Amino acid sequence: MKLLHEGLFQTGVGALGSALGTGLVAILLVTIFKVPSFGLDLDFIPVKITSQGTSLPVLDISIINKKWWLGFQSNEVLFGLFLPEDFVENKEFSLLTGDGLTKWERDWRGANRIDIDGEKYVLSRQIISLPVYPDSVTHFLRVTGDFFHDQNIRIYYYFETPLGKYPWNLRQGQRVESAQNHKLPFSEVTIK
Repeated sequence: MKLLHEGLFQTGVGALGSALGTGLVAILLVTIFKVPSFGLDLDFIPVKITSQGTSLPVLDISIINKKWWLGFQSNEVLFGLFLPEDFVENKEFSLLTGDGLTKWERDWRGANRIDIDGEKYVLSRQIISLPVYPDSVTHFLRVTGDFFHDQNIRIYYYFETPLGKYPWNLRQGQRVESAQNHKLPFSEVTIK
């Protein structure tokens, strides 16, 4: 009788363990497939001389969707960028809207200022309506102005989209702390 009870107990524990394991695998798969994975692309375009004249240097900023199975049609996207304070001076920012590129009237004097590794940064947040297609690069911000040769620009970022937040574990009110503790992703480019 004792062996029968032990056998039933072990079978019950085995079934429970199997169910828990299956549940954990299912949660892991949903997380892997449903959690967005974004990046920030910085594309510097130097001065161009064409038949129409000379163009200013441009830094195009785009969102990279790294998953080929996730995307969305035009919807609200909140982006947060920690930009180097010396970089935003003497620059013009333009957001991509339904009407094309529109000048982004931004008062940098009133922006949140923080230190990251001894460098001064300003936090800039904005909500834009933007489609993000699977496995794509979508331009959303253009910066024109004075760029310096060999200038290294590092931008920390986060996104909130209809698919979720990126990084997914970023909590409300911890964005500045996350940037200061190197828990936010960043992208950088060196001006040549």
